[in-house]
Amino acid sequence: MSDEERYEPPAADPAAEGVPTPQADPATNRPTLGIKEAAKACGVHEDTIRRANRKGLFPNATKGAGGAVMIPVTDLLAAGYRLHAPQAVAEATKVIEDTTSQAGQALAEMAELKAENRRLVADLARIEAQVAELKAEKAQLLDLMGLQLKALNAGETTERPQSRPFWRRGRA
Repeated sequence: MSDEERYEPPAADPAAEGVPTPQADPATNRPTLGIKEAAKACGVHEDTIRRANRKGLFPNATKGAGGAVMIPVTDLLAAGYRLHAPQAVAEATKVIEDTTSQAGQALAEMAELKAENRRLVADLARIEAQVAELKAEKAQLLDLMGLQLKALNAGETTERPQSRPFWRRGRA
């Protein structure tokens, strides 16, 4: 026996690490993964695996129970994907998704603030127009009051009645 035949790699339990365990294709006895499992094992998004499957990068992919696509591990490796990619890829994907979500929220908030700003600018223009109307009305009222005061003063005489000394008041 050669060294390669005697060497048995240590049996690691991939399920214990949260890594999907490949299922065996009954027809060919090759390990296969569903799209979700393949994406998780390769550290990519599910849509990436779906696009690769549509492009024909997995020629031995089959439909499993319920119509699920089952991709042989050998096809994944042949397409250039690395199984059990470092966790950093998953973490980076999560950071990107979180950042995208936060950016979307910020854009929505900015749109709300812009709408509120437009509403406030319109309110300000309306209030400024009202102030201008009130100023014009005030000027008209002051002019009218001046005219009324002149009319009241027109009836008065400018001569003052001759006053008598206080000791002669009451006597005619």
